Amino acid sequence: MQRFQVRRVTIPYTDASERVISLVLDDTRRSTSDTLDEYGQLIRDPIEALQNNNDNFEPPEIIVIRSAPETDLGQEANRNELADPRGWVDGDGISHGIASGTTHERDDRGRIAIPSSSKNFWMLKPWIDPMLGDQKTEFQEAVSEQFRIDVSEVDDWLRSEEGLRDFMNGLEALRTRLRVEKKHRFNVTSLSLFSGPVGNFVDYDHCWHADGASGHSSSGAVGWLATGDAELRESGRRNRFLKHFQPESKGVGTFAPPHHGSHRNFHEDLLTSLDPVICIVGSGGRFKHPNRTVVEAIAKYGAKLIVADVGVGASLTEHVWAHY
Repeated sequence: MQRFQVRRVTIPYTDASERVISLVLDDTRRSTSDTLDEYGQLIRDPIEALQNNNDNFEPPEIIVIRSAPETDLGQEANRNELADPRGWVDGDGISHGIASGTTHERDDRGRIAIPSSSKNFWMLKPWIDPMLGDQKTEFQEAVSEQFRIDVSEVDDWLRSEEGLRDFMNGLEALRTRLRVEKKHRFNVTSLSLFSGPVGNFVDYDHCWHADGASGHSSSGAVGWLATGDAELRESGRRNRFLKHFQPESKGVGTFAPPHHGSHRNFHEDLLTSLDPVICIVGSGGRFKHPNRTVVEAIAKYGAKLIVADVGVGASLTEHVWAHY
């Protein structure tokens, strides 16, 4: 944010309890004073933190995405709505352009449309995977008991400077109460994103280059589908994910497996349902991603695996042309 002029930031919705749960569950963060200085504003108000974190540029537009009810997912894109050149379109037909410093709350039925004609456009379509389940209730009840606060007031208390400082000072006792060392749930939610062309295109041209290898395709599978850290090994979540992106599934050329290729988030159904040409994962760190079983599954399926490692500096470059 300090080095680049970011015009738009899209983040998944989290409340105050969810924003601090990741700190509670990550038992590697032991220095409470340092953690509070580093993350305090982000916990109290992430939107304000993002807009105030780029002193050299105009504050970005923030779009906060909520998870829509499952019954609303998987709808075909309405081309009449998406032809609106102002940008964002959701289930209620609302759209807008990029406006510096503004904030909008939407759900993941929506998409950002960048039109090139009345019937052809590039689309960004998000999906939110909430991953806490019963842990949020358990957490709020533990905070209520430990700090003698009514459960209904926990979120407001955590957003206050005094409340958050008291919470951080009692963090270790709370970890003991919750026995978090047995859970290791660092991610409270995740945002997936499809990026690709939608419309009446005559033909496509797609070429890529990475690590000495290259490829070329003229099929319609030129879109990119990134999955964040979504827990797609679990069948219910995976089915919701595939249902949500079903209208775009035939257009996925590049696929980023969830959680850097962790076997706990991955399932082979993702490959057979999306049929990607390229799979790319970010490597490095203490968890040694991607997992061997994921690498073997991608190789067996026949997709090209590209690993971008922080120590090697590998990269993937793609060029896409969509003709109409």
